[in-house]
Amino acid sequence: MMNEPHDAPSGSASGIPAAPLVPASLDWRKLADQRLARLVELEHDHAVMRDRLALLQVDYRQMLVANEEQLQRIVELDRERLKMERRLAELARECADVRAVFVNSRSWRLTRPLRVISRWWLADRHSVGGLVRMMLRVPLLRRGARFVVRRVPGLHGRLRTRLYPQAGKVGRGSLH
Repeated sequence: MMNEPHDAPSGSASGIPAAPLVPASLDWRKLADQRLARLVELEHDHAVMRDRLALLQVDYRQMLVANEEQLQRIVELDRERLKMERRLAELARECADVRAVFVNSRSWRLTRPLRVISRWWLADRHSVGGLVRMMLRVPLLRRGARFVVRRVPGLHGRLRTRLYPQAGKVGRGSLH
């Protein structure tokens, strides 16, 4: 029984396949050298992986520090933004108060006709005729123009043809 070769189990409990049948003339030194070489390779790979892991951990810590710094900067910027928003709201309130005082002032109410005329001028600033037409929309100025036109002969026709070229042909736009 001792000298009879026996079958090796097909697998082991650790999940590593069992070694094939060992012939009687096995060179144990060669097998030990192969296994030792494989063990050295695995230890080298393990050391390399350990070094890589250490480098990754260092990089991870550096990234965490950088991330914390960025988060602190974001918090600071957010505080500054809130301060600026509050200041902007204060300035908007001040501006509205000053505008209300300004618009309700006597000088603003007194200069309203001048602003209206200047707005008319800007609306049709390409010609002097546009300004005169705008001025003739004001009833007081229109009455003054009627008075001048009645006193100067031929002025009415010339003004009408220059100020209202399309009306001169049809007969509309009279200053009377």
